[in-house]
Amino acid sequence: MLLIYTKIRSLLQSKKGLVIVIVIGLTSLHLCGPQSVFSTDEQPPDVPIPSAGDLSLKKLETEIQKLQVEIIALQINNGNVEVFMKRITAPLGAISGLAASLIALLIFFLGRKVSDKISLAQEAKLEQEKEFGREKHNLELFQTLADNNQRIQLAAAAVLVQRLDEFRSKEEKGIMDVAEIRERATIISVLLSSTKESRSSDELLKFIGDNLVMSINARLPEDIEPSEDIPSPLLKNNIDWQKSRFVNVWWKQLDARKVDFFGAKIEYSGLAKAFLRGAVFIDGSLEGTVLRDAKLQGAYLQKTNVKGADFSGADLTGARFEEAIYDDKTKWPDGFDPDEVSAIKQT
Repeated sequence: MLLIYTKIRSLLQSKKGLVIVIVIGLTSLHLCGPQSVFSTDEQPPDVPIPSAGDLSLKKLETEIQKLQVEIIALQINNGNVEVFMKRITAPLGAISGLAASLIALLIFFLGRKVSDKISLAQEAKLEQEKEFGREKHNLELFQTLADNNQRIQLAAAAVLVQRLDEFRSKEEKGIMDVAEIRERATIISVLLSSTKESRSSDELLKFIGDNLVMSINARLPEDIEPSEDIPSPLLKNNIDWQKSRFVNVWWKQLDARKVDFFGAKIEYSGLAKAFLRGAVFIDGSLEGTVLRDAKLQGAYLQKTNVKGADFSGADLTGARFEEAIYDDKTKWPDGFDPDEVSAIKQT
């Protein structure tokens, strides 16, 4: 009895079970009729015994009713499912749209990143090819500087000087890169090396000298003095000025402080008002060079040829002239005695 009670109770707690119980009750009333309800005091009426056909028919009707109940339950469930689907359709659509947008955005950024990497690689390759082309061109120009034809030498020097002018413009704008700094140092070194060659003409020496100091901003404007905190531009990139040769160059207001011109020949040139404090000219030549009002404090001119040089108004405080060679054409500042600094006069 307890088991039957439990099953009935569980049926009543569900919609489907409740419908089944109601249908079974109605079926029972239909089968038994109203006469089945009687008091305990009355005698039950005579009930006819149903035949086998009647039982089969009743059983079929019962099965049909059960199927109807299940259909009703399925319809209820389908209705609930439809309501549920309607409720989640809109959020699912929104989520799907958001996911699609995120995927598209991710693909866009990944594609852009890959594209940027490809572009950077292409730019690097182009820059390498460009640098290689410049180096190859410069090498050809360097070889041309050694040509026996003076016009070809001047043409090659002019192209290299033009390149230096481009570097100067970039440096003033602060846009020079490391490769260009190295290239500039190489060009300057090669031009200086060509001045040390005996076959270089005076015209080539003057052209290189005049343009070289201009391209590296070594000449100062009139009445402007260099800052003691900033070294001479001629000292940049470890440029080797030793034993270089220049003829008839115009180096007025040149900033060559502490530059080493050991063994260099700077002859018949203009270095008026040049800043040469601490510069080294040992074993070199300044023959016929004008150094009026130049600043030569502490300069080293031992064994230097200063024949015909003009030191008028120059500041020679602390300058060394031991065994320097001068002649009657050499002009000294007022009150300066070359014999007191052990210079040697030649007639």
